[in-house]
Amino acid sequence: MRLTPRNTQFYDMFTVAASNTLDAALVLKELMNAPPYRRPTLARQLRDLEHVGDQVTHDIMRALNTSFITPFDREDIAVLAAGLDDVVDEIEAAGDLTVLYKIGALPQAVHEQAELLEEAARVTTEGMARPRRLQNSRTTGSGSTRSKTSPMRSIVPCSRKCSTAAQTLSR
Repeated sequence: MRLTPRNTQFYDMFTVAASNTLDAALVLKELMNAPPYRRPTLARQLRDLEHVGDQVTHDIMRALNTSFITPFDREDIAVLAAGLDDVVDEIEAAGDLTVLYKIGALPQAVHEQAELLEEAARVTTEGMARPRRLQNSRTTGSGSTRSKTSPMRSIVPCSRKCSTAAQTLSR
């Protein structure tokens, strides 16, 4: 018997935000590998994804401000939403600067960084399902429905040395 209401809207919105981060990382990787004449089109796609990310972040913050009970700590929700939005903002800025400065061939390190960013975004997207599963197992199991640690602390870091964004989420 569950005594607390189930609020899954945050999990759904974080899944959308993480998926948008992955989409942006994939477009950035495509932009890095594209010939210079295709890059402005891809930079516009990144701008559109950045606007989607901003809207999801606003939706999360609005839900946070209007919810009495949240599935985990309010501060964790705000920090995670801002962090996911910041990643997409920086991806969009990287694409814009690549186009603005009309960079021709990009160094190999840039391509490697784009690969790591994609991997981190993929791990983050996969990790967004875990807090919901942890919350569901806590409410269906015996004992207390609240844990002393946030379910966000359970996200596993990526297998290779990833960007600080993925490592921050794993702490």
